[in-house]
Amino acid sequence: MHLKIEQAVWEDREPIIRLSESTFWEHHELVPTAFPIECFPSVQATIEDQFLLDWRNRRKLSETILVAKSNSEFVGFVMFKTGRTNTFNGCTYIIDIAVEPPFRRNRIAHTLLSFISDKAKSQRLDAVIADVWSGNHASENLFINAGFTVTEELQETASEDPTRKIFTKEIF
Repeated sequence: MHLKIEQAVWEDREPIIRLSESTFWEHHELVPTAFPIECFPSVQATIEDQFLLDWRNRRKLSETILVAKSNSEFVGFVMFKTGRTNTFNGCTYIIDIAVEPPFRRNRIAHTLLSFISDKAKSQRLDAVIADVWSGNHASENLFINAGFTVTEELQETASEDPTRKIFTKEIF
């Protein structure tokens, strides 16, 4: 499979939103408490806001959304932002990453993560960070296999289990 990673354009908006929404519902069915329905509106709003920000700033290419395409067909995306934390002077924070179901298990998400890590390294950032909801074992395995470690577990509900895990990959 020939895979091309490129900056998202306005035309990528619909497939990105559709994939992000379908992935949310897929996870909600598996672990409803970790993916409460109340969180759903923020999924679409985050993507819409980012595209509108890029569009308002007259950017033809998104600076914070990358898409993966195979033979010009959309197969996945990663949305991220760059900033600072209490621990790191500069880091890339992964907001969302998803791959179309027929294309999963082809290392597309891993390729997107490698691209993000290389970009962070070239910008001399300290780390790449991702926030993964509990029960999302595919994402947990993805980040572990890409060299990330769990640096924090957050518990935001009355459940005894953590609701989210923070994965970090320090860039050297």
